[in-house]
Amino acid sequence: MNRIDYLGVSFAAICLIFCCFGFSRIQSNTEDVLQWLPDQSEARSDYDFFESKFGSDDFLIVTWEDCRLGDERLERFTDYLRSHDSTELIQKVTNGTEIFERLKRDSDFSQRQILARLRGVFFGADDPEVTCALIELSELGTADRSASMKLVWEAIDSDSTLNREQVVMGGYPYIATFIDGQLKNSFRYLLLPSIILSTLISLFCLRNGMLTLIVFIAAVGAAATSIAFIPICNTKYGGLMSIIPALVFVLATSGSIHLIRYGLEAIGDARKLLSIGWRPCLVSAATTAVGMLSLMRSDFPAIRNFGLFCATGVGFAMLFQLILVPCLLARFGTKGLHALAARSENASFWTSLMTWVQHRRVPVAIVFSIVVLGGLLGLTRLRAEVEVEKLFRPESEILVSIGNLENQLGPLDQTELLVVFNRPTADAFPDRVALVNKIQAKVARLEDVHVIYSLINFLPKEPSKKTARSMLKRSAYRSILRRERENLANGNLLHVDEEAETWRISLRFPFAEKANFDRLMTDVELAAEQAVSASEQALLSSREIVGTEGDPALLAEADARPKLIYTGKTHLFQHAQISLLADLFQNFLLAFVIITPILILVLRSVPLGLIAMLPNVFPTLLVFGGLGWVGIPVDLAIAMTACVALGIAVDDTTHFLIRFRDFNGRLGNVVDPVMKTISQCGPAMLHTTLIGSAGLLVYYFSDMLVVSRFAWAISTLLVIALLADVLMLPAMLFLFSRSKNIDSGAETDGDEVSIDFDQK
Repeated sequence: MNRIDYLGVSFAAICLIFCCFGFSRIQSNTEDVLQWLPDQSEARSDYDFFESKFGSDDFLIVTWEDCRLGDERLERFTDYLRSHDSTELIQKVTNGTEIFERLKRDSDFSQRQILARLRGVFFGADDPEVTCALIELSELGTADRSASMKLVWEAIDSDSTLNREQVVMGGYPYIATFIDGQLKNSFRYLLLPSIILSTLISLFCLRNGMLTLIVFIAAVGAAATSIAFIPICNTKYGGLMSIIPALVFVLATSGSIHLIRYGLEAIGDARKLLSIGWRPCLVSAATTAVGMLSLMRSDFPAIRNFGLFCATGVGFAMLFQLILVPCLLARFGTKGLHALAARSENASFWTSLMTWVQHRRVPVAIVFSIVVLGGLLGLTRLRAEVEVEKLFRPESEILVSIGNLENQLGPLDQTELLVVFNRPTADAFPDRVALVNKIQAKVARLEDVHVIYSLINFLPKEPSKKTARSMLKRSAYRSILRRERENLANGNLLHVDEEAETWRISLRFPFAEKANFDRLMTDVELAAEQAVSASEQALLSSREIVGTEGDPALLAEADARPKLIYTGKTHLFQHAQISLLADLFQNFLLAFVIITPILILVLRSVPLGLIAMLPNVFPTLLVFGGLGWVGIPVDLAIAMTACVALGIAVDDTTHFLIRFRDFNGRLGNVVDPVMKTISQCGPAMLHTTLIGSAGLLVYYFSDMLVVSRFAWAISTLLVIALLADVLMLPAMLFLFSRSKNIDSGAETDGDEVSIDFDQK
C-alpha cells in the first residue's frame, strides 16, 4: 500500500467511527412548528410576549363519534391523563362536561346559556351537546410533543369501549407528531429508492459495475457523514433536512462521475488524477456551498439549518471525491476506465450538437435572452404562501381527521387578540371587564370571525343601571369582580402582574379554509380600536370615576388607552408570507454576489466569469418567473430551491469552464477548446443531471408537500440548468469566437490534449 492508499483507508475508518457516534445521538426536530416561522420580526416579538404571559398556545382537542355531554368515556379519558402524567407533560386538561357542571354550579346560567356561550369551543357549533376534551401542554410537553401524544393514545387505548378509529383530534401537537411519522416514513421508504434509482442510472451511464460501486461508496459515505454531523452539532434532524442525505448523495455522485471522466487522462495514476481534478472539484464544491450558505442569513430557522447542513454535506462530498475516489480508481478501477475510454472515442453526438449551436449561436442567444426577460417580468407577479395545511396533501390522514373534528365541534385554527392595560388598579377592574366585553362584541360581528371567546364567556352579564334595584345588583357585581380578580387571573385567559393586566381574546377559523388573514388582522385591530375609542368617554364619566375626582390614580387609568396586540401561530404563518419573498431574493442575490467573483478569479477573466453566471441564473429566472406568470405561489420549500439550484447549477458550469481554460480556451479562442471540453464534460453533465433529477424526484411522492415540492422544483431546475450549460453557454462563447466553423475532424481524445492553464 502507498501513501494514498493509507490516506484512503484512514479517512474511511475515521468517517465510519464518526457516523456511528452521530447516528447514536440523532433526534427529530419536526415537533418544533416555530422552525417554519421567522424568528426575527416584530410579529415574532409579539408572539413571544404572548407566550411569556400565557405560556404555549399548544392545545389538543380530542373527541370521538357520539361524544356528548355526560359521556362517561370522556370522564375516564380525562382522569387517566391526570393520574398518569407523572412527568407533568400536561398543564391543564378539562372537558365539556366538567365546564358545564362548574358553570351550572357557580353561576345562574341556564343550560342553554352555557352551551351558547361556549359554542364552537367546548360544545358543537351545530349540535350544542357534542363536546370534547381540551388538553393544554406544559412547557415540557411542548418540548416533547411525541411523549405527550403517546400519553394521549395510551389514555384512549386504556378504555375498552374506545378505539383509535373512532377518535378525531386536532392541534399542533397532533400535527407535529404526524409530521414526525411522515419524516420517518420518507427516510425509510424514499431515501432507499432514491439511492437505488441513482445507482442504477449510474450503472447505465458508466456501464461498469466496479466504477458504479466506487461512485456508490463515495456517495453513501458522504450522505451518511452529513446526517451524522447534524446531531454532533447538537441539532435535531427533521423537516426539510430529511432530504439532505439524498441531495448530498446526488452531489457526491455527480462529482465522482466528473472525476471518473478526468480519470481517462490518468488511468492507474491517482496523483495525476488529483492534479487534474482537484481544482474543478474544489471550485465547484465551494460555489455550491456558497449557494447553500447564503440561506444562513434567512429569518427562518428551518431554512438556516437546511443551508448550513447542506453546505457541510457538500464539503463531505468533496472530501470523499478527492480522497477516496482516486484511491479506489487506482486500486480497483483501471479496467473500468479502459472500457470507458474505449466507448468515449466516438463523440459524434456532442460534435453534432456543438456544430448546430455554433451555426445558430445568434438565434440561440436571442431565444435565451427573451426567456430571461420574460422570467424577470414574471418575478414581479410572484407571490408567497406559508400555511401549515399546505404541508400536506389534501387527502392526507391528518387533514381528514381535522376536517371531521371541525364538522363536529367547529373551527380549530386560532389567533389571539391581547388587550394590555399598563399599571392597572384593582378598583377599576370592573371597567376593564366592561371594555374587554365591548371589544369582544365588536370583533365578534366581523364576517370572517367564526368563533370568539375569552374570560368574558365565563362571566355573568353586568346588571343595568335602569332601576335602583338593578343598580344595587350592579354595585354588588362589581364588588365581586374586584374581590375575585386574582382568582380569575389563575386561568389562561387573564394574566395579572405588577406591570400590566393582559386579557386574551381567542378567535377561531376553519383550519383548511383559505381566509384573507391580512384583511382580517386589519379589521380586528380597527374594530378593537373603535370599541376602545367609544368607551373612553364612558370610562371618564362612570360613577366610580366621577365619585373619586381627587384620586389621580383612577383618573390616570381611565384616561389610559390599552395596548392591542394581534398574534398567534396562525398569524405568524401569515406574516411569514410577507418576509418569504424578500428572504428569497436577498439570499439569491447574496449567493450571486459571492459566486460571481469566485468564478472571475478562478477563470482569470471578468467577461468569462460574467458569461459563466448566465446559465446559472437562467434556471431560477425561468422557473420562478414561470410560477409568477401561471399564478402558482412560492412556499418555504420552493423558495429554498433558488439558492440551492444556483449552487448545484454552477457545479457543472464550473467543471465545463475550468476544463475549457485547461484546453487553452479564452474568448478569442473558443471553438476547439469548447469541442474538447464538451467531449469530456458533456457526458458527465448529462449523466449527473439524469442521476440527480431522478434521484431527487423520488421525494415527489412524499406525503409532506413541503418535501414533494422541493423535489420537483429542484429536479426541474437541474434539467433546465443542463440545457443552459450545453446550449446557452456554448452559444455565448461562440459569439466571441474568431473561428467561423467547427472542425469536425478536431482531435477530441483527452489523452492527447496539451494543458496550459496559465495561458491567457
